[in-house]
Amino acid sequence: MVMLCKTNNSQEGSRKMASTNLSLLNETSSNGDCHKNGRQSGVVIFPFQNYKNNDPYLAHHFLQLDLGEIVVITGEPSPGWFFGWRKFCPETRGLFPGSHIAQPKREFTDLLEKIGEVCREWGEIRKKLFVDVHLYQFEHIGRGIFELIDGRRTLLNQSLTQDQYRELTRKLCSRIDWGNRKLGLDLVPWNWLLDDGEESNKVFSYSLDGQSKPIQSEKESSLRILPECNKDAGKLFKLHQKSVESAATRGSSTLSRPKNKKEQKNDLYVSLRDFSYTFTDDCEISFSLFDGKRFISERHIVHQKHTQVPQSNFHIGDDRPTIFKEVNVSNKRDLYLVVQIVRIGRMFYTESAAKKLSSAKRRFRRPYACGVLSLNDVETQNEDELEFTTGCCEQGIKLYNADEKDFWQVHELIVSQNYRNIVSKIIPVLNSFSVSIFWCGTNAFNTASNKNSNITKTKLIGFNNIIAPPGIVRNDLYLTLSSVELLDKKQNKTGGAKSCNLEVEIQVIDDDDDLLSVEGNCWKSLILHHVNSPKFNETIKFSIPIEIFPKAKVRCIFRHCSTKDKTDKKMFGITWMSLMDFSGTTVRDGQHQIQLYKWTDEQSLPVQTSSLNLSKDSANLNTLMVSTKFTQNIDLVNLLKWKQTSNLKPSLQNLIQSHEATEEIVRKFLQDVLDALFTIFSDEDGNSTEYSGDVFTLLVNIFQLLRNSNYAAYKTVLHAYCAEHFAAALVYKGLLLSLRHYTTVLLNSVTEDITQLIQNCYNSLQFIFKFVVQSQILFAKATGGHLEDSFRRDVQALIDSFCHVCSKGSSDCSPVFVETQSILLHNFHSVYEELLLVMPLMDVCKLVCQIFSSIPVKETAAHPLSPAKLSAIHQVIKSPLFRHSSCRALLLPVFCKHIRHHLAHREELKLCTDVLSEILIYLHDIRHVKEEKAHADIEVVCTTTLEMLVQSVLVLERTSSIVGNLVTCLISLLEQMDHCHYNRLWDEFHERKPLRDLLLRVFLLFRDLIKHEVFPADWAFMKLLTNHVMLASLQEFCQPLVTDFLKFFDVQLWTQYFTLAVTFISQPGLQLETFREWKKEWILEKYGDMRLSMGYQMLQLWTNHLGDVEKRHFIPSMIGPFLEVTMIPQAELRLVTLQTFFYDMMQTEFRLNGDIKETESELIDKLDLLVNSEQERQYGDEEYRLKFHEIHIQRLDSESKSQRMGNTWPTICASSIDSLSNLQQLLLDYREIAKDSIEENRDKLMQCTVNLLNFYREEQRLEQYLRYVYKLHDLHLSAENYTEAGFSLLLHGQLLHWDREKMLPETCEAGGMQFPRQREADRKEFIYQRVLKYFDQGKVWEKGITLCKELADQYEKRYEYTSLSRILQMQATFYENILNQHRPEPEYFRVAFLGQSFPLFVRNKEFIYRGHEYERLAAFIQRIAEEWPNAQLMQKNAPPDQKIVDGTAQYLQICNVKPRSGGVLGKTEGHKIPEKIRAFYLVNDVSGFQYDRRIEKEGAGVVDDNEFKSMWIERTTLRTAVQFPATLKWAEIVDKTTVELSPVEFAGEKMEEANVQLQTLISQYSLDEGSEFKNVNPLSMRLQGMLDAAVMGGIPKYTEAFFNEDFLKNEDDSASHYVLKLVSLLQDQVKLLEEGLEIHGRLVPPGVQPLHKRLLECHGQMKTSVTDTELMVHSTLASLNNATLRRSDSGVNIVRESFRKLGGGKSIINSPLPPVPKYCPNAKLEKTSMMLGGSASNSNRSSISSSGGYGQIILR
Repeated sequence: MVMLCKTNNSQEGSRKMASTNLSLLNETSSNGDCHKNGRQSGVVIFPFQNYKNNDPYLAHHFLQLDLGEIVVITGEPSPGWFFGWRKFCPETRGLFPGSHIAQPKREFTDLLEKIGEVCREWGEIRKKLFVDVHLYQFEHIGRGIFELIDGRRTLLNQSLTQDQYRELTRKLCSRIDWGNRKLGLDLVPWNWLLDDGEESNKVFSYSLDGQSKPIQSEKESSLRILPECNKDAGKLFKLHQKSVESAATRGSSTLSRPKNKKEQKNDLYVSLRDFSYTFTDDCEISFSLFDGKRFISERHIVHQKHTQVPQSNFHIGDDRPTIFKEVNVSNKRDLYLVVQIVRIGRMFYTESAAKKLSSAKRRFRRPYACGVLSLNDVETQNEDELEFTTGCCEQGIKLYNADEKDFWQVHELIVSQNYRNIVSKIIPVLNSFSVSIFWCGTNAFNTASNKNSNITKTKLIGFNNIIAPPGIVRNDLYLTLSSVELLDKKQNKTGGAKSCNLEVEIQVIDDDDDLLSVEGNCWKSLILHHVNSPKFNETIKFSIPIEIFPKAKVRCIFRHCSTKDKTDKKMFGITWMSLMDFSGTTVRDGQHQIQLYKWTDEQSLPVQTSSLNLSKDSANLNTLMVSTKFTQNIDLVNLLKWKQTSNLKPSLQNLIQSHEATEEIVRKFLQDVLDALFTIFSDEDGNSTEYSGDVFTLLVNIFQLLRNSNYAAYKTVLHAYCAEHFAAALVYKGLLLSLRHYTTVLLNSVTEDITQLIQNCYNSLQFIFKFVVQSQILFAKATGGHLEDSFRRDVQALIDSFCHVCSKGSSDCSPVFVETQSILLHNFHSVYEELLLVMPLMDVCKLVCQIFSSIPVKETAAHPLSPAKLSAIHQVIKSPLFRHSSCRALLLPVFCKHIRHHLAHREELKLCTDVLSEILIYLHDIRHVKEEKAHADIEVVCTTTLEMLVQSVLVLERTSSIVGNLVTCLISLLEQMDHCHYNRLWDEFHERKPLRDLLLRVFLLFRDLIKHEVFPADWAFMKLLTNHVMLASLQEFCQPLVTDFLKFFDVQLWTQYFTLAVTFISQPGLQLETFREWKKEWILEKYGDMRLSMGYQMLQLWTNHLGDVEKRHFIPSMIGPFLEVTMIPQAELRLVTLQTFFYDMMQTEFRLNGDIKETESELIDKLDLLVNSEQERQYGDEEYRLKFHEIHIQRLDSESKSQRMGNTWPTICASSIDSLSNLQQLLLDYREIAKDSIEENRDKLMQCTVNLLNFYREEQRLEQYLRYVYKLHDLHLSAENYTEAGFSLLLHGQLLHWDREKMLPETCEAGGMQFPRQREADRKEFIYQRVLKYFDQGKVWEKGITLCKELADQYEKRYEYTSLSRILQMQATFYENILNQHRPEPEYFRVAFLGQSFPLFVRNKEFIYRGHEYERLAAFIQRIAEEWPNAQLMQKNAPPDQKIVDGTAQYLQICNVKPRSGGVLGKTEGHKIPEKIRAFYLVNDVSGFQYDRRIEKEGAGVVDDNEFKSMWIERTTLRTAVQFPATLKWAEIVDKTTVELSPVEFAGEKMEEANVQLQTLISQYSLDEGSEFKNVNPLSMRLQGMLDAAVMGGIPKYTEAFFNEDFLKNEDDSASHYVLKLVSLLQDQVKLLEEGLEIHGRLVPPGVQPLHKRLLECHGQMKTSVTDTELMVHSTLASLNNATLRRSDSGVNIVRESFRKLGGGKSIINSPLPPVPKYCPNAKLEKTSMMLGGSASNSNRSSISSSGGYGQIILR
């Protein structure tokens, strides 16, 4: 692992690693391993190496330690010295000093342990990532590892507060989840992911001094990775779900804890970035939001002084930003940012006036430009990514100008794209205005204000959709100056109205006409040049204090502004507007047209009086009052002043009808209105009043509004009012009576309006009963509790009416009524939660039971009331009622009855599982946490719901989203059931059939859950718990299996149990061998090896309860499953299962049938399927094979002594065991080869396939035999071995018959060859056609002709002449190809595999290989060496030494061999066979081979350079079991003989071979003599080679070696025979040369005639020499033994006749000879061959064409 590896770079790096490892000692304390068996752990803080001690024994046992290593301490043999080992290296142990070790002083938490495990696991995977060059993942995982180490060190070394600890632990858990998800590891269910209140963490403040001090909290529990084994399945399921959700929302680049919800970004950040302009006046830049119809926000104004403006582009900077708060609009696409620029200066801007400063009186607000930016594409930034820097999210805005009279609507025209007709001017500098703008969260203002203190908030106009919490006070008046109509101006000279430059000033004053100190007071409008009816559309906000608002009013002053600089503004009118009515309401919202009063004296402003002169001019003002104190609703004022109102009923009814009035009540006057309503609801005696009905309805409206999430904050106000200010002690009677009245009305036919009111009433039950209960408390205090029975009777009457509502069935109710029922049930929890404050627990519980008992159970589960009912049950379970055992005893039967009904109909399963899961979680908690008894509760649940729960899970599709919840409920229930619960469950079944159905469903369900996992692949913890529960429950389910279904044996039930047990044991999730070591140890510690437990359970039933009759039912059906169990690589499981199952089955079958064929046959089938399974897991290994054979033989031997099974049993059983063991060996060899690359191991795989094929043929296993036939066929096709592929396919064809009646089923063989359903004869024909195709491609037409004849015979018998014609044409084509097509002659090679490390199928065996086309010895050796890269090539062909055969090294001995032809050629003596046919059969249809090896004999050394005399040859003859070609290109040698050849015998063979080759060449030229362009070079070379060799010294060498008296005297009679044969062959060669020269003379061109003449001269010399040799041999033999000559008279006559025919000739003794070739050791046999009459051959075979060349090795 990257953080635990040794480092030798530097001392500093080592000490760093020591510090890291000290923090990583997780295994030594957190799980108790530190002190388990007395072990502790420590970190090396000083190295300990090369320790010198006088005692060599001790020095040998010291443990060498490097700095930073972790050591495991097992003992302290002497003070100061420890004994132990390095972690991860337990095999090396020794002594080391304790002073060099640092040990932890306190126990680690589970999180620290998990971090260590994760770091080690990630480190190992990271190494693989580096090796596989996944560098990106390598870097990221490395960073994650070091982040975990740093966080762990922080936990260990710092004192953290509670909040800091929680935040850090969540970040570390987040990083672990991220890495595990990236690497595909198991999901970790963190406890803290549960909802608050379910789990909490124990937070520590600690340091390395060993002291741990818990920070107190309400609920303390350690933060654990996985809860203990007694963790409920329901909670664990929730943990996994939360972990998945958390991991899905967590980014890979951050450790921050994910938010539960995605926050809506409703705040808009705006900051002016850049504005370039060319005037020197001040300017006012305003920003506001426009929704396409109106402005929805206040204006954010940026004032720019002319002294800050340069004459070039000016970058404003980020010192004037704002945030538009809570822009909560439904469609932001229709939202725009409007920018309006107002110039403040002279009426007209000129260059000459630009240098003069304007006086205060001449500073006019003049329109300049307007721009609009759509907010559709504005970016959104997360809170942790906010950047308030230069250029952040910058966008440019185009500025437009227009005629002044249209300036008020420029933004509207831009938005509607209708501005081109009215725009008069565009700012010259395009894109010269830009802003930084983006959407942000609600906390952005705080973040921005820390960086820029000038940032401001800009509110929306009016009350926002997001309701402000109570306590926020607003009293804002939004006044919009819409337009002014000037109709009273003097006319000009032309008679028209005189133009006016109007300025309007708006002021807020009190009753004394004094200006109020209000922000924005004395606001002045824009000045539009010469516009008599100006439209401004400018909005001003006045925030007027509440205390002075009733006396405040607005005053407007109207002035005319001259364009001349020296002329002051002239006032011509004034007007006022009051802000509050005499009735106490504020000025209404909307447009107000007010008349102007004539007034010109600005120094003495008048008061509002009727004595002023009215003008024809008028102004249009719009007002909007945003106040939390004042109202415009007169009805609301009447209610608040109810004592002063004579008739309140109309006001109440108006308030009931107005939703806006209700909202205003809640926002402004909630407490006051409630006081008024409860006061007039009843009189002093508690009796109803004339207003009671309307008051109750208005209360319901108020309560209904408070249910809106926007008004959630006002619930606190209501609760505070109820607890502290509510004082109506008698109101409960009226409230309960009103509820009963509404319920009674509901039971009758009602209108839709009344139904809606009743639904609102039921929705408000929470608030109604809060006041009912509080009223009862006050009443009880006032009366001393004497009248509580009256309250209970009223409540009971109300509950009775509720029961009537709920008891209505679906057939009797309208959809609206059912909806009302649902609302009642949804809100019923509020009733009993409040009643618990004033009534005993059991009384309330009985009321609840009454409600749920009234709901019909026998309604169909699809009843629309079902969701509400189950939700209500869920609420009860989470309430205090369910926490009390007595109440639970009443509630559970009722609830389980409803749950069972829904499970049976499989409707509303999600709600059912939620309810059932909540019940089981709570029952589990009270048993394990609160240590309360819940036995009776579990009994109720299991007897009521278990059967339906099993049935529901069984029939549901595994892809359903609810199946995981159902399975969790089932597992949770089974986990909490004990033996008594199961016995009680069995008692519920009075007949065997229902019990059988339940057991069968359970077995089927468990098996299905294992095979088709319902939980995700990385939910390892959940799967382990599920398996643990299933294992424990199966122990209980087995009891009725034995007691009820053994005597009357139920085969199906027992079979399902055994099948389930096998599936359980073999499931991947329990194969501990595939897990990492730490995970394996954790599972063993928590659950043990559940496979072994299940195996013992299964064996107990098999051995203790089943006899031969019962066991016979499981043969052969359970042999395969049991075999799968025995192959699980768990030593103890293998031992106990192998000792029992198969031997018992063999005995059972033998006792009942007298043989074991069925068991053996099934074992063979299943062994093949399991060992060579195509799944990821592979069954069986060499250890299993040996154990299988050993255990069965031992048991057979032990029982054979008793003779209980008879005499034949041991033989039959032993034979079967040996056969099965051999099959396993063959299958393991095949699997071992098949798992590697097929290209590199194709030949090995073919050999293994043939071995299996032969085994199945002997065992007569047709199905397996054919499967491997087609595997062999496919392997040959992939290697383009068409001949061998044809022979392989022919194996299938030969098994079929020409039966036209028998139908064969549709099959799909290996490799994809498909056969339809067809007659047996048709399938055989199809296979033959395919084989013919392969034989044609392989050019073995002779083999195809046989099949053609067989097919032709069938076609002729069936009169299928069309097919007969085709097959005969194919046969004719084959004949032509044999004679005309060129076919390369393959070479054969002998390969010996020597050494014990070769696979068994080739170990110390010899094979004959048939080479590929044109493959020679060197290429073949290279191919074999690549196939066996670890083997060494032997350089000699001598028999190997025994050490090599028995050694572990691998050796190859390779040489080429000569095929020994027979068959056709041997049966055609006396017939002349065409050369191509002869050539084919020389190398085909052969099973015999030979190779020669020259040996040295004593005294047979080379004399006078004549090696003929000493050339002794060892000839080895080999025989294979099959003829080539066959199904393989190689075959094992089955017979081997060795003989020695004398020199003269070998010389005769070489001479005969040379003659045959010459005869073949002459025959070829005789047939093609008429060809005009015949190439005679091969013939010339052959003739020249033979004649030159003979003349050069061949015959003299023979004479010196064999044709002399000394040789004939010293040899036996056989030597004379070989000498005479050699002489005869020389005579034959002379004749053949003469014939060849004759043809040569006719064919050679003129340029080669000199060579031909030379050859004729050599031939003449050769004839003379042969004649002399014959005479010399004859005379010598005659002189040695006349008797021998007489016996050989015929041979001498032949010699004489040959000599006579030759006619003698001129002597060649004195003729000059060509130079003798130099001796070449590497070509000794070639030289010998040439001297014996050989020459260069025209054959396409190896250059060593004679038998003497076979057996040579090419050196590597």
